[in-house]
Amino acid sequence: MWKTNEDAHEIDTLCRNLRLLREAKAMSQAELGQAAGISRNHYQLLEAGRAASGGLANPRLKTLRDLARVLGVRTGSLILAPVVHSVWRWCETSSPLTDDIQSRLLGELRDSSAAQIEGQGAAFVGTKPGSLTLGVAVQAPDGLSATVLAEPIVLRAITTAELSISLLPDVEVAVGLEGLASEGEF
Repeated sequence: MWKTNEDAHEIDTLCRNLRLLREAKAMSQAELGQAAGISRNHYQLLEAGRAASGGLANPRLKTLRDLARVLGVRTGSLILAPVVHSVWRWCETSSPLTDDIQSRLLGELRDSSAAQIEGQGAAFVGTKPGSLTLGVAVQAPDGLSATVLAEPIVLRAITTAELSISLLPDVEVAVGLEGLASEGEF
């Protein structure tokens, strides 16, 4: 079934990246398949790492390009092994945030980060007059994919904290956890 252990590892990486990016975009397998011009069944098999013949998935480059386009990432991002990235986002605020709200934001970001990187999460919440800074750790193959994966995490944290603010378009991404905390205060 698997050609080599290296093939199996590469397909596992592809499957993981496809699933995480699809979920971050809140798309079903059928929706992503349709948007990329392939059937739901073809996409399901690809995400499972299998070919219709029962062997190892071996997608065409065009299929990967179309999937990457729909997911908003580079084609190569689908097959690169993920590493931890810190993603930074900003919001404008009209009033100071209470310690309780900042604590809820930090808890939600850290919990979501822990689930996404399958370990101890890392996050940051900082405020200054008129501005909120949010940082979260995600595991992704590159910076663009990290941005896609962090977006729903940050938006969910804002919603959970019952804030009616919008993210500014600026995003900064770096490999590693610099500036983020796995525990402690905001």
